[in-house]
Amino acid sequence: MKKNCKMKHSRMFSVSCKLLLASGFILLIGIMFAPTIARGQQKDKLISLKLDGESVLDAIQKINRQSGNSISYKKEELEKESKRVTVNLKDAKVLAAVETVLKETRLVAIVHGDVILIVPRQMNTGTVKSITLKGFVTDQNKDPMPGVTVKLVGVSLGTATNARGYFSKELPIQQGTLEFTFVGFKNKRVAFSEKTDTLRVVLEEDVKAIEEVVVTGYQAIKEKAMAGSYSKVKAEELVMTGNETIESMLQGKVPGMVVINQSGLTGTRQKVRVRGTSTLVGNAEPVWVVDGIIQEDNLPFETSELGAIGDSNLDMMKDFIGGAVSWLNPNDIEDITVLKDASATAIYGVKAANGVILITTKRGERGSMSVNYSGSFSTSQKMNYKRQDVMNSKERVDLSREAFSRGARVGKETVGYSALAYAYLERKISWEEFNTGVKKLEATNTDWFDILYRTPFSQSHSLSFSGGNDDATYRASFGYSNVKNTAKGNEQETYTGSLNTSFIFWKKLTVTAGLSGSHVKTQAFAAGVDPFNYAINTSRVIGCFDEEGELFYYTKGKYKYNIIKPVGGINLVHT
Repeated sequence: MKKNCKMKHSRMFSVSCKLLLASGFILLIGIMFAPTIARGQQKDKLISLKLDGESVLDAIQKINRQSGNSISYKKEELEKESKRVTVNLKDAKVLAAVETVLKETRLVAIVHGDVILIVPRQMNTGTVKSITLKGFVTDQNKDPMPGVTVKLVGVSLGTATNARGYFSKELPIQQGTLEFTFVGFKNKRVAFSEKTDTLRVVLEEDVKAIEEVVVTGYQAIKEKAMAGSYSKVKAEELVMTGNETIESMLQGKVPGMVVINQSGLTGTRQKVRVRGTSTLVGNAEPVWVVDGIIQEDNLPFETSELGAIGDSNLDMMKDFIGGAVSWLNPNDIEDITVLKDASATAIYGVKAANGVILITTKRGERGSMSVNYSGSFSTSQKMNYKRQDVMNSKERVDLSREAFSRGARVGKETVGYSALAYAYLERKISWEEFNTGVKKLEATNTDWFDILYRTPFSQSHSLSFSGGNDDATYRASFGYSNVKNTAKGNEQETYTGSLNTSFIFWKKLTVTAGLSGSHVKTQAFAAGVDPFNYAINTSRVIGCFDEEGELFYYTKGKYKYNIIKPVGGINLVHT
């Protein structure tokens, strides 16, 4: 009796175990295939959509959200479509909705498994046929590259290489282009077709991306290893219009750096502040370094002559002589690094407390000789009285007549209405001569802006040669610029030249030599001469030339004066 009971319980336990295992197996199968089933259901899901004049991209994105992200597309391709979509769909399948949106566009929808792909129409071969593409990706040393992104150009469909650099991907088209991308390597595109066998792709290192360095003075280190505060500006970021200095080109390029224009005249230097104004009486200028050599301000005369130059003239000469790097051709610059923290003093001394600006110039590159030319021209509008609220001769005479009749007197004027009125009151001229003189003043209407100003024009040209081989490289450049300010008599002409060479001995020793020079000729005004102030404040009843075309002089203080050329003086304004 007991034996029979045991056998019965044993059989029941065995059946229960078998049912439990079967249930677990069915549950496991359900979990494995649930995403596929759900995905297929999402593709066949019915959606409702109402659009009124929306872009193709917005329409596809709305369909994709309702379908559970079952659509694969490339955003850039959809953005190219200018069509505006207006539809009203109710209980439509996802594929039908997508095809409705893509009507009259250059895009088409194709089904690949459980995904709807949107591709350019020329990629669709009519009958959807897929191929399995496989291959290997290596670097230039033939080493396999794992993790390389392999993407089909035109759609968001791709894969990645495994540890052996191998990839395999089923593609919904029989011909197209694959793009291979990896950090630190140049992107590469490879075309394929249905006849393509195993691909073998070699990626090249992107040397420019890898070798981003910062020059500090002691060494050139990688940017990610630089601990100090710095800013780096590349040559292509500098705006070269032909009439700007290196200092003005840095305006707005370096955070915290201030470039102050002291004058609108051509040839004047700018004040540069990297770390603010650290002193009220000392020098607050930063240190300029070109290819490792500290640059000092130009001194175009002997030191012994300094004592004979007055302070006002010395300041004026400093402004027009230019800064420490005025001799450098901007087209020769490779990059500029600005060291802004106090650590720069450990390299360049206490003078670096105001900041250091390091300039690296271009060098020759291996290869056949290359010739580069760059040029620019610029001009602007000439100044005139149309933009100034200034009285003409008739208005000035009427004002002087009313002021004089009311008793207003401004000393003994030697020119204009007051001078004629004084002469008449003192019986030096007759009434007829007075009236004739007044009418002549009313008609004079001298255009001082036309006399003292011109249409500004600037030009800049640069020509360079470079080349070399494994043993030596060279680079030579020549530059010319001519900047004519709108004020006559203010212009600057610059000639620059540079030559640098590098020689490599025994593949271990590199010897570099460079030579550079410049010739700058600046025309400016004598101390105290301001053409704009003269043109805006001088009465237009005063003539610049007499009836015979000669310069007209009037008494100013103790001297005969004409702004173009005072008596016994040098030309202040060149016409």
